[in-house]
Amino acid sequence: MSLRVLKPGPQSILQAYPRIGFRHVGVPWSGPADQLSATLANHLCGNGFGNPVLEIPMGGAAFEAQQDVALAVTGGQAELAVDGQPAGLGQALLLKKNSKLSIGSVSAGFRVYLAVAGGFEAAEVMASASTYLPASLGGFAGRALREGDVLEVGSNQSTTRDLPSDLLPRFAQSHIIRVTRSPEFSALPRAAQRGLFSKPFTASRQLSRMGVPLEAEALALDRSEIASAPVHPGTVQLPPSGLPIILGPDAQTTGGYPRVLSVIAADMHRLGQIGPGHRVQFFERTEEEAEADFRGLCARYAGVLTPRELSPTPAR
Repeated sequence: MSLRVLKPGPQSILQAYPRIGFRHVGVPWSGPADQLSATLANHLCGNGFGNPVLEIPMGGAAFEAQQDVALAVTGGQAELAVDGQPAGLGQALLLKKNSKLSIGSVSAGFRVYLAVAGGFEAAEVMASASTYLPASLGGFAGRALREGDVLEVGSNQSTTRDLPSDLLPRFAQSHIIRVTRSPEFSALPRAAQRGLFSKPFTASRQLSRMGVPLEAEALALDRSEIASAPVHPGTVQLPPSGLPIILGPDAQTTGGYPRVLSVIAADMHRLGQIGPGHRVQFFERTEEEAEADFRGLCARYAGVLTPRELSPTPAR
């Protein structure tokens, strides 16, 4: 079975379980920018955790089924249509042979995720099928999709599932991101510490899977560099510009800018839904509160997703 790409959308790529075990040689985890939405799409299709899904920034994509296939679309708010008839986000859909799925532009959030029952077929590179564009690794020949590409679907057809609508994450163009303090926070001037929380930032149009640069009035710094140290997705760095950068799934593995904040586990999926021009407000949490927030997320999805499926930190 397969899907033919009629309209790829901008930089649509396959993402799967993160690429673990290679950070020591500079290869990042990759994986879905919004892991929760990707995992829910797989859940709806009856797939196992971490099966390849299609990550589509901004929407604006279309596909044709070469055979009957069940699929689901989750993530940011976008209008769906099957052969021109409206279809719903967050539910399993049957796309008949020669039928067409259209995904409109994302109006809230930034990325949508398309999963198919049986999962997309993709060769693993360095133990993961996730695409890492800077090194042309994984996914569909290590690149974004193009018109005319054919995505093969696994033959192990699974049984689709339902999902209560209240378990679908809701996104907007304004995001409150909960964070804890990171190692170099205490070295910042008091005014810079306050400035991280006192007003919203705007996501730069230069954002990518490597990170989300933020724009606002620059924060005054006493020092702007540190010895190179490990960084992870969700690390907030403060470079000499005085404007924070939130690191994403394709970010470098070490950095020399102060690590001032860290996005809590319960909010990591929200980073994948920050789009250009969106408003971002940091909200401070203690380590204990962050742990409680993650337990709350696990409780909300109990019986649907496991804590491992909800954790943004991949396990071997």
